[in-house]
Amino acid sequence: MNKIIIEDSLTNVSLKLEPNSTVTYIALNPIEERQFILPEGAKLNYIAVNFESTTAKLLVELVGEGADFEGQTLTIGDKGLFSYQQEINHKAKATTSYITNLALSFGDSQIKYETIGHIFNKMNKSNCRQLAKGIIISENSSIEAKPILLIDENDVYAYHGAAIGKMNDDELFYLMSRGLTQEEALALLVSSMINPLVEALPTEVKPTIKSEIEKRIKL
Repeated sequence: MNKIIIEDSLTNVSLKLEPNSTVTYIALNPIEERQFILPEGAKLNYIAVNFESTTAKLLVELVGEGADFEGQTLTIGDKGLFSYQQEINHKAKATTSYITNLALSFGDSQIKYETIGHIFNKMNKSNCRQLAKGIIISENSSIEAKPILLIDENDVYAYHGAAIGKMNDDELFYLMSRGLTQEEALALLVSSMINPLVEALPTEVKPTIKSEIEKRIKL
């Protein structure tokens, strides 16, 4: 059974899952610290969407064998600093983590991610993956991703990747050559990046968050 939690807290949150449970946790404009402890067989799907300037920390402790964390974050900024520190610790064997950070930077916003994945010694068969994708829309905006892997065991899989930059002029030109305006082409490219996260949202919150996203990126 998948338990869905829609966050309504503006302060620190600490949550320990039950063994072999599955939880989907939705956070809108998270601030301060979110801490999750995953015992044996627990699975956490974490989705965070942020539109407001923030300094936030995410700490995930995988303390039981077979614990599984999947995180997706989306930041759409038009002004101010968005600073995130994310730490995922593999403290048991055969644990899995995969975090995807998506960012759209408008105006003079600065978006910064520091993501640390740590597989401790003797925690073999573990899997730690990180991915960052970002599109810089304005001349004065920026996106910075700092992926860090700390691997103290050989029999594991660890990966990080990043694709961050300004909108691809060739892709824009191609779409515009097919009859789209520049605004329509930009909206299509942005949608292709963020739609998987939007579609993963529970039905309880999808319409509200989707409407807010569309308003922010002027689709």
